[in-house]
Amino acid sequence: MTFLELLICVTIAVAGLTLLQYEARWLRKLGMLFLFGTTVLGLTFAFQHIALALAISLLMWVVYPLSEIILVLRRLRVPRVRTLRDAKPPLDDTGTLSGLNADMTSLGFSKVDDCELTPELHHQYYRLFIHDELPIHSLIGWVTSEDFGFHFTSFYSEDTSGHLWMTWDYPLTWGLKTPPGVSLYRADHAETVDDLLQAHLDFLELNERLSSTLVRSDVTREAARSRLEAILRQQLEYNVELGILAPVLSSAGAPSSSASQSTGKPESQNGEAVPATSPLSSPAATSGQPEPTDFRYSWRGTFYVAAQVLRDLVRL
Repeated sequence: MTFLELLICVTIAVAGLTLLQYEARWLRKLGMLFLFGTTVLGLTFAFQHIALALAISLLMWVVYPLSEIILVLRRLRVPRVRTLRDAKPPLDDTGTLSGLNADMTSLGFSKVDDCELTPELHHQYYRLFIHDELPIHSLIGWVTSEDFGFHFTSFYSEDTSGHLWMTWDYPLTWGLKTPPGVSLYRADHAETVDDLLQAHLDFLELNERLSSTLVRSDVTREAARSRLEAILRQQLEYNVELGILAPVLSSAGAPSSSASQSTGKPESQNGEAVPATSPLSSPAATSGQPEPTDFRYSWRGTFYVAAQVLRDLVRL
């Protein structure tokens, strides 16, 4: 590689890194393309073979990350029963949470609860809101672990048939399938909370779900928390039914169990007892063996998520 070729690569890389600093999503995506192009161009200059350079670049940018994702997903455990409990707001050195809270207030939303999900895969904190006039609920999600952290905002409404309409700006690939009773719109173009709310209103209007066809629920922390728990439970049941998630088996081949597991009967989204044929009730449980306390991604689910990640990479 000559000095001029090195200078070209450095210039493109610096341009890409500069674009990543902007808030506009399309500029950040362009920055990623610049960095990928720098890799391809640099390897082409080094090997004098563009096909080999492209193959190595794809290996570095796509194959290796996907293999890491597959390994992480196979180790991941999803608790069978998850509940929300009282929580204090997370440390907010950058003022992001307070800024989002101020945006919600300015849009007519009132805070009803601060809670966290337990047992936790990662620390998942939620601040729940409800609009003062419109039949719209909202939440701010704050997810943190030792290796990463991110936040997202969601608006959701329920119609008279019980169907849930949700709009959010979740920044990562969503690793579960959406149940039939939920319509999920990922508005990744929304730059502000105001934009996201407008996207939700447009989503409702497009599907002819006006305020008169939506249900306004009780404005209590218990009702808001129960609603979110029902959404999470419904999603878990659906993905177990599809085979995306599977019970974690012990070394003896039976689903793993824990003496600390609750002995209360699980409830459906409507608060009714889940029958023995529920997707969360394993064959082992119906035959008298302990029910699983955890689920994991099956191979089908693992490859499904990997394909979703690849799709998002292609879409950029």
